[in-house]
Amino acid sequence: MENSILVMSNKWDAHADAVIKVIQKNGGSVVRINTEDFRQNEVVFSAGASSSDWSIITPEGREISRETIDGVYIRRIKMPIDVSDVEEDWQDFTHKESAVVLESLESLLEDKVWLNRPYARAKASNKIRQLLFAQEVGLDIPRTIITNKESYAKEFCMKKTSIYKTLSCPMLEH
Repeated sequence: MENSILVMSNKWDAHADAVIKVIQKNGGSVVRINTEDFRQNEVVFSAGASSSDWSIITPEGREISRETIDGVYIRRIKMPIDVSDVEEDWQDFTHKESAVVLESLESLLEDKVWLNRPYARAKASNKIRQLLFAQEVGLDIPRTIITNKESYAKEFCMKKTSIYKTLSCPMLEH
């Protein structure tokens, strides 16, 4: 049996759907984990003095393990994990425990081909790091200030037309 590409996303992600269609059109096999439904999977990890073994079995009976996965594609992995079936006092704990298992897949499948490793995505999405890298490789960057001091920001903006870009979330609600 041929190995699969693991696609981790959420069930509303049309981009992941499109990637899966292309992989399948080209004869590839895909197993998908939607993070919000992660707890519906059967997870087994065992370790001993000299060995360890692990697997995740999807509700459809597909196995995810070091032996069955050749590559990994992740999109929108930060979606919440559904814990609505858990007693309220235990929901935060259950969510965090499930998230650790999802995050550990990077280590468990470290020798596989990854389209977008989580640590590399996190590093690449840091806007301060992006700015410094652009400068380092010789790109022209606009005069920039990053500050939490209002007077510095006002002084900077008084000198010429300015734009503001968030460092983290793209939207502010008020």
